[in-house]
Amino acid sequence: MGCVHCVGRRRFRLTTRALEAAGIPVLELHADNVDARSADGDALTRTVGNRLERHVLAGG
Repeated sequence: MGCVHCVGRRRFRLTTRALEAAGIPVLELHADNVDARSADGDALTRTVGNRLERHVLAGG
């Protein structure tokens, strides 16, 4: 189990910290929840793919 947390400009680190304190692994995606113009779709895809390969598929 884990959580993908979209962290916008305000950087909601408290949410990430609370989830991690509860033992839930968190993957933070740094993007704007409202304005997709600044998003780099390829970078987001790589970030999620790398996390899945390292932590889910590899069992880590």
